[in-house]
Amino acid sequence: MCKIVLDRGSSLNFTSVSNLFIDNYMIDANGEFVKIYLYLLRTVNSASSELESLSTEAIADRFSLMESDVYRALDYWEQKGLLNLTYNNEGKLSGIVLGHATNTAITTGKILHQDAYIDNQVYAKASGESFPAVQTTSVATTITVPKKSSYTPTQMLKFKENEAVGDLIIMAEAVLGRTLNPTDLNCIIYMYNDLQLHTDYIEFLITKSIDEGIKSLPTIEKEAVSLYKRGITSKNDYKLDELIRGKIFAAIYNVFGFKTETPAKHDVDLVRKWVGEFSYNEDMIIEACHRTMAQIHKGNFQYTDRILTNWFNSDAKTLDDVKVLDLEHSKRQEERFKTVVSSKKTVAKKPKIQNHKYDFDAIKKRNNKGI
Repeated sequence: MCKIVLDRGSSLNFTSVSNLFIDNYMIDANGEFVKIYLYLLRTVNSASSELESLSTEAIADRFSLMESDVYRALDYWEQKGLLNLTYNNEGKLSGIVLGHATNTAITTGKILHQDAYIDNQVYAKASGESFPAVQTTSVATTITVPKKSSYTPTQMLKFKENEAVGDLIIMAEAVLGRTLNPTDLNCIIYMYNDLQLHTDYIEFLITKSIDEGIKSLPTIEKEAVSLYKRGITSKNDYKLDELIRGKIFAAIYNVFGFKTETPAKHDVDLVRKWVGEFSYNEDMIIEACHRTMAQIHKGNFQYTDRILTNWFNSDAKTLDDVKVLDLEHSKRQEERFKTVVSSKKTVAKKPKIQNHKYDFDAIKKRNNKGI
């Protein structure tokens, strides 16, 4: 075996690749995926003209691949933590954040749910603009629970004179089958006055708890506080939370291929928006999930949210409405295609050849004189 001498050469025009990428990532990766990742490293350090033309279509053309192959490569590297993909309001890929290769293959540039950050890396937009990403930190929001006051008998008497509180006391005594003591009264007043919960919701919590065998108002108050911390402050919030944490999430996870686990708060908030604000049923949500998988080949709540938000802004309320939107989109695409084809035909049209008239007798005379 002949020893190979590897010469660095004298060219300074090169792209630096992490040894960790070569040692930990490249070995198991598809060859086409490696090509695309190296091309991204090359492009992000290249001239602005190359960045301006960066797109999935351009990458596919450069390597003679299908555009879907490019998406699969990008998704693969995102899963490995080497980059993070961002999408615009239309759900189209708009940017790529390049991360760092590590020994444990854990990204420092990928945005997770509540506790991740973007490092100071290069952000290459699909539109071409390139700049260092701003270092940001996402902090989980917390809800401050009002401190419980200790009311005097005189204050309790004034609250009992309040019609809403008085009705709650009568209802609670009726379902509990006993007169409320000062501790019980303090619990009801705290939920009504300090937590600012609606009487219908307090009545709902009391009735529900009693149906479950819980007859202690302090225990019911603790449940109300626990729900309050999760942003559940009404009967509709409670039912919606119960719904999205059960059937709908199971269906979404099934489409996305996720393991059954406790949903992240950010994902819960998105589904709450779809079901509550948008009033979409499970069929609409699952259809958007299927389209997410078809487009980017992986489960992504943010991408699904863009689809559903687009439908909502287009006033689509049912799957039939979505079909109408699809048909209109197809018509626009067809018209656009016809316009492009027509313009190409106009450019490629052969110029007309002018018919010249010749005096053949005069030509013959000139030729005879020249002999």
